[in-house]
Amino acid sequence: MLSVESIEPMRDLPGPASDGSTLTAQDTQAWDAEASAIADAIARAMAGASEYTGVMSIHVDYLDAGAGRSTPARTFVFNRTPAGSFARHSS
Repeated sequence: MLSVESIEPMRDLPGPASDGSTLTAQDTQAWDAEASAIADAIARAMAGASEYTGVMSIHVDYLDAGAGRSTPARTFVFNRTPAGSFARHSS
């Protein structure tokens, strides 16, 4: 299983992936850029590992951890392309 601690590039990401988030609800491009960086880091960590060959999508969920519960604030989905890379799904 992959975790944030096991994926080197994710430790230094700004925003919700760290404790010092400065992203605002209106900053859509920043959310998209960070989710893409997270998905890229995960894809690189999975590359060449046989246990991840069946992974067809990566979900990046940002949670709003307020009032003692966590609810999804934003969700990004990256689907595996025929070439093997992951591209953000948009509908």
